[in-house]
Amino acid sequence: MKVAKCDINNARRRLIRAKSFLDSALLLCDEYDPALATVAVAISVLAGIAASDAICCVLVGQRSASSNHADAVKLVKQAPLADSDELAKTLQDLLAIKQQAHYGDDLLHADQAKRALRRAQKLVARAQEIVTLGG
Repeated sequence: MKVAKCDINNARRRLIRAKSFLDSALLLCDEYDPALATVAVAISVLAGIAASDAICCVLVGQRSASSNHADAVKLVKQAPLADSDELAKTLQDLLAIKQQAHYGDDLLHADQAKRALRRAQKLVARAQEIVTLGG
């Protein structure tokens, strides 16, 4: 597994990025426009990844630097949290739609965007708690 060392300062910057991605995804989510819903999903995935990186920087001292996103899921599971398995599953669920949202030919629907947004919101909120307590 390829990792990069990181600390609370890196976590803060990752969290800023995660929040910005999430805010953008919320603005783009449109139940009547599949193209915008697809972009909202794609950006929600990025928000979840950045939030997970922030969590790992604080609690594990490293983040995934691998092109294999399954490694990021493994790192989240290593975080000493009661809900680390749940957070890892949330990230895994987001990553499962990444390929389709970022590179697929088919447009996604509003219900897929709403699910992705809820998952990203969960990870960003948890990262906010952890970074605030860790800093």
